Amino acid sequence: MNNLPIFDSTNYPTILPVEGLIYSYKPPGMVRVKGNVQGDSFILDSSQERWDVSYGGTTYTINWNHTSFAGVDNSLIALWRHHLTEELQSKSPPTVYEKYMFFRHISHQLNSNLSLDSILAIFSQLYAKNRRENFSDFRVFYNWGISHDIPLFDRRIQKIVNDLSAPKQNPYSSIFLQQNYITNEQEVRILQYIDMQLSAVESINENEFDIDLYIEFRNITLVLLVYEIAPRPLQIFMLEQCDFKEIKVDGDCYFSIRLRRNKNRHLGDDYTSSRDISVRLGNALKKLTQLNKILLMKPASKDSPIFLNDRGNRWGASAISIVVSKALESMFGIEKLDIEGALTPFRHHLGQALADQGAPPSVIADRLGHSTEVAARAYITATPSIAKIKTRALGENETYLYLMKSLMTGTIIRREDLNDATSIVRGTVGMHYIEGIGACDVNGNCHSNPVFACYTCRKFHPFVDGPHDRVIGALQDQAINFMATTIDLQHSRPIMQLEIAIESAKAVLRECKKHEV
Repeated sequence: MNNLPIFDSTNYPTILPVEGLIYSYKPPGMVRVKGNVQGDSFILDSSQERWDVSYGGTTYTINWNHTSFAGVDNSLIALWRHHLTEELQSKSPPTVYEKYMFFRHISHQLNSNLSLDSILAIFSQLYAKNRRENFSDFRVFYNWGISHDIPLFDRRIQKIVNDLSAPKQNPYSSIFLQQNYITNEQEVRILQYIDMQLSAVESINENEFDIDLYIEFRNITLVLLVYEIAPRPLQIFMLEQCDFKEIKVDGDCYFSIRLRRNKNRHLGDDYTSSRDISVRLGNALKKLTQLNKILLMKPASKDSPIFLNDRGNRWGASAISIVVSKALESMFGIEKLDIEGALTPFRHHLGQALADQGAPPSVIADRLGHSTEVAARAYITATPSIAKIKTRALGENETYLYLMKSLMTGTIIRREDLNDATSIVRGTVGMHYIEGIGACDVNGNCHSNPVFACYTCRKFHPFVDGPHDRVIGALQDQAINFMATTIDLQHSRPIMQLEIAIESAKAVLRECKKHEV
């Protein structure tokens, strides 16, 4: 891989580096670093050799006197310091910290005059290690130098740097490799775990809580929140009292929570998205805020954090991930997930569930808080692709086998062979009126939902020419409405039933097409 022609300087015109030029940089002093919650922005003294930047409850340290810089030319350090000082004013601290670590990694390989040979050698190593993101980091750095008219940067080298091909990689390739990051069986176990843990504490009066019981209640409330709406750890970190809403209508309570879009910072601080949540989660969050005031002595102001650590401070994003990871260990007996990715399976599961139910890319992207629809389209593409791959490679996957056992319809018949017209099934699915899908042996005495329940019933006999495709479309429309308007636990069972009904109707349609041949 290191011998690829694109990384060989002999393939390019000779470009002599600037010799003897020393770059010096005087830091501007105080600069404002953009935080992620109200009041979290702060002033950093860029003239200091050590920068400690807090973000999401984690402190990132950038030390320009680090021992790894021993022997590195001061001009190089000055260049990167200048670059990262400006980056820190527009990019998130974790992003800037990753760039700092990248510079530490390449600092001894990069010539102080930024020669083409040293740059190509670095790109060759990045390509071999599949470090696609660092391709972009170096391009941004070099283009920054050109835009600042720094003599060490050459426009001819800039063109080469921008033209070098990064390793080919589908950023959402993992989506295509498995249908669900959380299987149906695991989902049931998660719900059972939540119910068991929450039932043990939610009925206890607030005044009877001690700090240990508070931590237990806070942690299970967190897991329920993650299961329902799958936010990022940083979004949980940013949750405040003003984001939690309770509405009472005719004696019933409805709850919603507002998530800040930390991935869409360029759209402004107020770019948020509201999510309906279950009554159980709403009551749990309501109780948690009361306990914050009683046990941790935190006033219930609108900008008070919802999730606090046991010292009464805003709960850090990394600590949130650790709690979810430990909860998963308790559920499944083994440590299945790394700490940083503990919430990722829930997000993938939500994205894939939305796609499987036919949700459009815009809905999926909105629910996951993505600024583009790239990932949403990957989920949608994965839905048919996975079924084909598993059917070819493994014969019949577990989900398929389960559904086949559930498809207990009667024999497929022709409409003209039916003697009793009163047994023809008719009904509504959502806003769609559908009739003529088949005949029913019960003949008007069925207590199940017509059309919806037919495709998993032995007493239902599908018509070979029935409008089964219309049924599938109507069921998908209803599923989209469920998934797009709320991720409420109360609706999880109907959604699962809709999924089975859709797959069953598809199987009936396939069988009917075989009979037509």
